[in-house]
Amino acid sequence: PLEPAARCAGRSVAALYHPRYHRPTLRRWALLYVLIPAVLIAAAGLAYFSYTYSSELSARERAVLMDTMAELGTEKVIGVEGEILRTEASVLDAVNVQNLMAFHEFLRDRRPAIESAAILDADQEIMPGGLFTRRAGQTEQVGFRELLETEVIPNLPLGELGLGERAFAHVRDNDHSYLFSYGKHRGGSEEHYIILESDLSYLVGTVFPQYFSVASPHLYQVRDDAGDVVYGYAFAGVPEDDIVEIPFGDTLSRWTLRVTRRDLDELTKPRTQEILGLSLTGLALAVIMGGLGALLWTARQERRANQLKSDFISNVSHELKTPLSIISMFGELLATGRATSDDKKSEYAEIIRRESVRLTSLIDNVLDFAKIERGKGGYEFCEADPAEVTRRALELCHHRLDSAGMRLETDVDEDVPRALMDTNAYTLAVLNLIDNAAKYAQSGEAVVVSLRAHGGGVELAVRDYGPGIPEEERSHVFERFYRGQSVRLEPIRGSGIGLALVKHIAEAHGGRASVDGPEGGGARLRIWIPARPAA
Repeated sequence: PLEPAARCAGRSVAALYHPRYHRPTLRRWALLYVLIPAVLIAAAGLAYFSYTYSSELSARERAVLMDTMAELGTEKVIGVEGEILRTEASVLDAVNVQNLMAFHEFLRDRRPAIESAAILDADQEIMPGGLFTRRAGQTEQVGFRELLETEVIPNLPLGELGLGERAFAHVRDNDHSYLFSYGKHRGGSEEHYIILESDLSYLVGTVFPQYFSVASPHLYQVRDDAGDVVYGYAFAGVPEDDIVEIPFGDTLSRWTLRVTRRDLDELTKPRTQEILGLSLTGLALAVIMGGLGALLWTARQERRANQLKSDFISNVSHELKTPLSIISMFGELLATGRATSDDKKSEYAEIIRRESVRLTSLIDNVLDFAKIERGKGGYEFCEADPAEVTRRALELCHHRLDSAGMRLETDVDEDVPRALMDTNAYTLAVLNLIDNAAKYAQSGEAVVVSLRAHGGGVELAVRDYGPGIPEEERSHVFERFYRGQSVRLEPIRGSGIGLALVKHIAEAHGGRASVDGPEGGGARLRIWIPARPAA
């Protein structure tokens, strides 16, 4: 009468595998696999546009900064050249070829930024009394006149000048710079040429500091065509790309004004922002990738757990169905009086009792595992003798091993230290270890159980001589619902929670569970619990 119910239960479990129950799961996985590329594409796009925007912003800020420095430098150059032009204009207004002595007095008294002046006639010869210079000493004056007559005047394009036109010549001679301005003028009825030499020392020492202020947020430097610094300080550690160069143009044609920021932080600030932006974008991308990785790992674990639970349901269903069917069949034989002798009745009753014990053990495992899953797996600890508890547990295992055609060998040390333990839970752990050996190692014909004091505690070892556990699977044997690859190919039913319960019980006692492959083959599973501290 119970078998139809079992068949109905079997159909109910099988119904769980109907395709319609898997459609939501498939849809969720399909959505997940569509969502992940979309998130990756969005993250990559965010990183790209963030990098592009940051780079463009940095480039624009730097361009504005460089343009500002260029405009400022140009204004400074125009100001300096304006000072030179104004000084020369004031000197030219005082030139009187009919009274050169008065012109000399003007240059001495007014002391403008003019080092020398030369008045040339129409034949480009220095007129009598037409040379003025501030150089001290007859030798220097003669040397300068010789320089004018042999090097400067012959090389100036005086004949190409129109009346009233002026030009500049920035001359370098023996590492010394000269700035000459020259022009063609008319005095009375005769044309003449005027050559003026600017006082570069006055220009560098007096004019430049007025324009290139030390209090400015910028740094200024004037450098000649040989690369020597004429004014200012060397820009130590400043990249060339951060320096703006403006030539002086018509006047100091051999000199160049160089400008950079005084506070380099202002110049490098856009780069700092770019690095910060890229770092934050990289961090966001890493968080997204980490989140996706965690999501994939969680989904994979959930999928694996669901698969293991499905296998668990299938295995438990068959495990429950087998003893129920046997109990139902032999109970029906007894109830209908088909047992013709007392021996048969005793045999049938023993079979019913054995299968009931098996069914009870399976249900206890499932209930205990359910408590653990809900976090309600409570234990009642008391001081006990592990040897006595182990011995009582082994007494319950003889029939299980006899029915499997295996013998039990024990090596229990009676002098092991006492421990705080839940005797029922510990007994369940021993029964599960022996049941595991009886189920998966029937080819070994023997199970060896030993109990020893070890490492400040008590170690129980259950060894079989079966096919053993591959090394790559040993780290998984105590996982819930896990069953070995080779076992799945054999017609051996199991729930996959027995060894998970063993591990949980050992850890609840403050101990651990482990497995290894001893010499001689087979597998050895151990549980270790700490001994009770001495009073």
